[in-house]
Amino acid sequence: MNTKFKKLALSAGITAALAGFSLPSHAIIEGVAGEALLVPFVVYDSDASNNGTIINTIVELTVPGSVGLDTIPNNFTASHSTPTGASITFNNPNLSVHGGIVPVANSSIHWYFFDERSHHRLNGPIPVTADDFVQIDWGQIVRDNGGVQPRQGLNGEQGYLVFGTEIARTQGFLPGSHAAANFSFFGDAYLVATSANPALPTLIDAKIPVLPMNDGPDAPGQTKVTVDNQVLYKGNIVSDVSPLISGMRTVWSDGIFNIVGFDLTLGHRNIPTLQVFWNDHNGTGGLLAPRYVASVDVFDDDENECSASIPLDNELNTIWISQDSQFGLAPEWVNTTTQLCYPNGTQSALTKPGFVRYQIDEQGDTNINAPEQAAVAFSILWHEVTNVDAINNIVPVETALGHERGKFF
Repeated sequence: MNTKFKKLALSAGITAALAGFSLPSHAIIEGVAGEALLVPFVVYDSDASNNGTIINTIVELTVPGSVGLDTIPNNFTASHSTPTGASITFNNPNLSVHGGIVPVANSSIHWYFFDERSHHRLNGPIPVTADDFVQIDWGQIVRDNGGVQPRQGLNGEQGYLVFGTEIARTQGFLPGSHAAANFSFFGDAYLVATSANPALPTLIDAKIPVLPMNDGPDAPGQTKVTVDNQVLYKGNIVSDVSPLISGMRTVWSDGIFNIVGFDLTLGHRNIPTLQVFWNDHNGTGGLLAPRYVASVDVFDDDENECSASIPLDNELNTIWISQDSQFGLAPEWVNTTTQLCYPNGTQSALTKPGFVRYQIDEQGDTNINAPEQAAVAFSILWHEVTNVDAINNIVPVETALGHERGKFF
């Protein structure tokens, strides 16, 4: 196994407080096998607003030796590589056997990093075997590629990761085509905060959703993702990706203009909430990609309401919501910093939680009666951590996945 992706010994100090939070209902699908995976938010920042913490992203991949009968993977997220047989033991001929004398060609995963504007910045292979488990330290990759100092290379730059099989990036039978994926795998990801002081091994994390996707064959000249093929390649690099099944579908393909609605949890206003919206295309770029400006309604826990707007210009959009206080300084990679509005008209009730209802215009409806575009949205609630050498630090602790409201006229 490539030493860059060696097993990482995560501290047992991951906050026990996570166990105290209940899991919300949400619209996306996680935890099923995918022929490709989307990690919609990734960042390493060794100088997170100079508040004494280092922000990093850890990704875990599990490669099953076999996948059996199940509706979602067999039909929507891994339809070209599952099921692999009737036995739960290893029986996937496209994966090498650990310790086997003859490894299988293309028994590898390939990763691709894109910045917030969907520009490809970095990629690399991960050799895997059947029933393998790999932990990827994104910060280590950034440092290995010149990001040792803050604001150097990809240090302090947010983006997203796509994982696919090595075979899927190769040319298919016809010129300009690409092969289908030959195996599937699982993924988990975490936004991790550690103390900049090595004497303080504080490690706290919040989960980042990982979305599985079908990766079927690319036809020559294909420019639009489909349910059968949610990952497209140009040359040997991913060129387009959309979690049409596992994500929040943003086009109700009926030929009628619709409005898309979703809710994101908002924590106490005296501690920041980071809201993340990943879209399958940039929100600006002329007539073919008009600007996304979401109208938002903020509700507190007494059903009070106020209204505002938030630009969603990029494929990856991050919104730092905080009052102007000692915690008001957002990391430099955040797109939008805002207090939003206060439903009761004053900042006096700063400890009142609630949620933000987003409404965006539907774009790209071509009336094909099938999913055409998708997104994913979630909130990361930051919490205050106090210790002898790090007073009033804030770190990511709780993740609340977006709640899909559906489409409206």
